[in-house]
Amino acid sequence: MQVNEASACFARRLADDWSGGGVTCATWLNHHGALEHLATGAGALGSFTYVGVDGLLLMRLLGRASHERTSADLVLPLLLPLLSGARIALVGSDRRSLDRAAEVVANDLLAPGAALVDVRDGYTELPAGTDVGGWMRSCTPDVVIVGLGTVLQDQWALDASEALPAGLVVTCGGFFDQLYQPTYYPSWAYPLRLNWAVRLAREPGRLWRRYSVEALQAVNARQRLRSDIGSLPGYVAYRDAVMNA
Repeated sequence: MQVNEASACFARRLADDWSGGGVTCATWLNHHGALEHLATGAGALGSFTYVGVDGLLLMRLLGRASHERTSADLVLPLLLPLLSGARIALVGSDRRSLDRAAEVVANDLLAPGAALVDVRDGYTELPAGTDVGGWMRSCTPDVVIVGLGTVLQDQWALDASEALPAGLVVTCGGFFDQLYQPTYYPSWAYPLRLNWAVRLAREPGRLWRRYSVEALQAVNARQRLRSDIGSLPGYVAYRDAVMNA
């Protein structure tokens, strides 16, 4: 994993928010996720404390191409060791991948006194609707990491944050699947900004449209992306949190 100052800065900000006693909800967008939200109405994104950008194309379209990229896979390995005493729940992926990811978290990333209090796969064990609040009361996490597909993971994260008395809810996309595969991204991918190409080569059937048709759609929608995404309070807060990195 490559560490950049923007990711380290954002990890520190999230850790400070967690220790402050309020509720913080953070997510990231690439051009695919941004288009999905525009299609359904981007209003839900206005409820996030932070809306980060982890897609290089979306960064360029929002005028942020010169800044360092952050993403869940860069920030979370820096954040978790800062959360001493945290009660952490992992939600998402399939059971096999999630168990492997949970093992890495438990063995390598937990801060002193921190513990995994629940691990729920995103297919057969996902609490939904009013069950989210009941699940939160049963395992009482103060950090919830959610790895589901856009837009589902964003709505689920907001539902969880509403049921959380205090703590941190963070979406993570495919982080669980990547976490237990240390060579998922080759060492050259981060510095060359070619993570997207690695993912496309690994999953061409699922991702070819994202990096062709949807990329062109995003370019054509750049003015709306700048107005609707670029003006979000959570995006402004994220930008301010990392702008000096």
